[in-house]
Amino acid sequence: VVAARDFARLGDVLIVRSFSEYERYRFDFGTRNEFVRWIPRRELGNWEYRGPLARRIVIWAAGRRAETTALFVAALHPLHAELVVVSSGGEAFSERAIYLHEDDPAAREAVSTASCVIDAAISDPSWSHALAARGVPLAYSTLSGAHEWVDGGRAYAPWSSHGILDGACAAIAEGSSRVREPLPDTEVIWAALAAARPKPLREGPLVSIVVATYNRPEELRRNSLRSLLAQQYRNLEIIVVNDGGEKVADVAKLDPRIRVFDREENVGPLETGNFGARQATGKYLQFLADDDALYPDHVARLVEALERTTGYGVAHGDTLIRYERLKDEGWTTIGFNATVFTQATDLEEAMASSTVAGQGLFMRLELVRRLEFFRDLLLADQELQIRLLKETDFLHVPRYTNEWLIRDRGHNISRRATKDVPAGLRAMFDLHPSENSFVVQTRAGTYANISSRAENFTFPPIVASEEFTFAT
Repeated sequence: VVAARDFARLGDVLIVRSFSEYERYRFDFGTRNEFVRWIPRRELGNWEYRGPLARRIVIWAAGRRAETTALFVAALHPLHAELVVVSSGGEAFSERAIYLHEDDPAAREAVSTASCVIDAAISDPSWSHALAARGVPLAYSTLSGAHEWVDGGRAYAPWSSHGILDGACAAIAEGSSRVREPLPDTEVIWAALAAARPKPLREGPLVSIVVATYNRPEELRRNSLRSLLAQQYRNLEIIVVNDGGEKVADVAKLDPRIRVFDREENVGPLETGNFGARQATGKYLQFLADDDALYPDHVARLVEALERTTGYGVAHGDTLIRYERLKDEGWTTIGFNATVFTQATDLEEAMASSTVAGQGLFMRLELVRRLEFFRDLLLADQELQIRLLKETDFLHVPRYTNEWLIRDRGHNISRRATKDVPAGLRAMFDLHPSENSFVVQTRAGTYANISSRAENFTFPPIVASEEFTFAT
């Protein structure tokens, strides 16, 4: 269920087969997407419905195995009608029914004279639409949303043998079904995608993006810089700060908006980020590690959110965690987590546990400069969020606009060789004491949770093609 929820959230537009399906997604998954209703065209071959010339009920299960129709056959077993199962193959498990492959011409012949056709698709109305276009007496699942596409016919409860029986008998009595509305073409999908994209700002303030890097010139080019040069919002200054590693001055040739500072001393990512922020001249500031990425709409969406509101100093989008493993062909994505950094936050919550990833933060430079950027703490991102939230509320833009990369060999620039996170929490809590009972209780739970984690813990992927274990 969690994996299905994450997939449903990831897109700009969710393609659903009915309004009913969208309501289920919204209720079960908290889906926030724009959506478009669309179903594919199903081909039934060249035949016409000739009327109920035979006492026959066809269980239509095209694209599914015959075994999945067992409940339907059992529910209709007492009837005197002939039972025909049309499927993609599988075991003929009951002598009560005739089993036909969906490509067999006899299947079309059976449907063309049936008393009733039961669409066995539980949540897909496309076959019901195709069958209704032929005018067959039709029964369809209450969960499929077919009632939005089809007039006539009867709904059945797919979880109940009596519900299936009742639906079949009612459909026979109802007679012919018909299409309520024609199938939409794929243009509705492209139109919905276009409508979901952020409207480009004709003019906008300068945005400063600071990229800290150390001995990973290829990562710098392939991940962070590539994503920044693909931004829909163009008024950027990209400040690349090399933390005393391999020289990267040549990346300035990629785009005139890139400024490079090749520093001689290795001082760590926090001071490197602070140095870059002190060079910034934009209205807004964004920090980015060299192995992380911003999606093309990230800056556009967050600038737009802050520019149309008053008094907010920070906006953030949702963060997708991507997991990679080194294989013969190079770094390969093996999983995702779209659950951890997907919520709004406030001061009380951030005082104990942050739900906003560092690279998701988009801040007014004047505010961050006044707060003197990062402090020398293990959990510097979260500590900065606490100071920001003491000054301003955060605007949450509920879109996945950036990603955090986690790899199972080597370590990300944001990871230190050793991380005593419980000690880091204690240091942050001491720096920001609270007598608020909610904060005190939540901090105790957070500390207990963090302390129980194994060394080198990382958030696990929700969707993964293979097991993932972080190892330095």
